[in-house]
Amino acid sequence: MAAFAFFGVTEILAIIVLWPRTWNFAHGIAGPLGDVENGTSVNSDDVLYTWTKHFEAWRATNQRKLDCLMTCFAWACALAGLQVIAWGLAIV
Repeated sequence: MAAFAFFGVTEILAIIVLWPRTWNFAHGIAGPLGDVENGTSVNSDDVLYTWTKHFEAWRATNQRKLDCLMTCFAWACALAGLQVIAWGLAIV
């Protein structure tokens, strides 16, 4: 019976890990490209500063999601191991 419970929880955790989600990315190129198309020169230091600043903010936002996914994956792996043990005990 424990093996079925471990299996069910493992499947729920797998769905959580695999479920589509929205990620935030730091590098928007539309602004600098629009400037180039309009004939305005683009200062590479300004673009680099803007991308770096946004990258750090988005990294922090995405990190929480990644930490949650890694925790769910670690629990799913541990429960998969417990399933093997429970099925082995059930057979014996």
